[in-house]
Amino acid sequence: MFAPTLEPATVPVPFLTLSGSIVRSIWVTLVSDNPLVWNRTYGKRNEQADVEGPYYIADAPSRQIENGKAIMASSSMLKKFKPYLMTVRILSPEGNPIPGAEVDWWQSDTAGNYYHRTYTLRGRVTTDGDGYAEVLTVAPAPYGPGKNVQRAAHFHVWIHAPQAEKGQTAYDDLTTQMYVCDGNDAKLMENDFVNYMRKVRLGNMVHSWSLPDKDIDDGRPFKNFPELESSDVITRQRVAWWNAKLAQMRDSDPGLKIVAGATAELRLNAKAGWF
Repeated sequence: MFAPTLEPATVPVPFLTLSGSIVRSIWVTLVSDNPLVWNRTYGKRNEQADVEGPYYIADAPSRQIENGKAIMASSSMLKKFKPYLMTVRILSPEGNPIPGAEVDWWQSDTAGNYYHRTYTLRGRVTTDGDGYAEVLTVAPAPYGPGKNVQRAAHFHVWIHAPQAEKGQTAYDDLTTQMYVCDGNDAKLMENDFVNYMRKVRLGNMVHSWSLPDKDIDDGRPFKNFPELESSDVITRQRVAWWNAKLAQMRDSDPGLKIVAGATAELRLNAKAGWF
């Protein structure tokens, strides 16, 4: 499937969907994300699980342009904030890839803003045959009312396991967050106010890399991320594929290239009692 443009339609959130999502978010915040509940239920069942947060909106559109590949950010955002490539691999508890898992994605922009009236920086993509989903987007940013009351920068994902056929293993869905900390500094997670009443999930911090370019950013690493190792051939091939795709898009800036990214593995639990 070829996408001739980078600019996804600005899809407004229907009033009823937004209203229902607000009511649902209140329930999630007070009940399922409540530390007294979450630490003993969702957080206990999967060590990679994380709270959902209050900003989920249902029925986000598909952003998939090819098998296992999606563009989450508009061209204007990519130009303003610079492209970040997040690669997620969905695995079984044994480490086997899970194809056909749906990744429901939402995030802030690089200034820390969420969008609630449109599906901006929200969307879905399905993992390919090797369990991968590559998402071209922008890096998220910390946000909050004050320096000591902030959330660490993160991507939200809700992984919907594929429907199991007879004789196959069924998996639980997984709601989690992937943290993007400047300089890959885990201390920024420790200061996240969500962690004041639970153990910090350091395993959910992704280790970002950068691709400094003297013609674009004077060779400075993006957000102080270490430079992508030359030996990481697979990631460099992904970057080359996406940079070529960017060059093909009719509304793309000729100099627009990926400046940073990361790879994360998320493991789904097998459903209890499944035979």
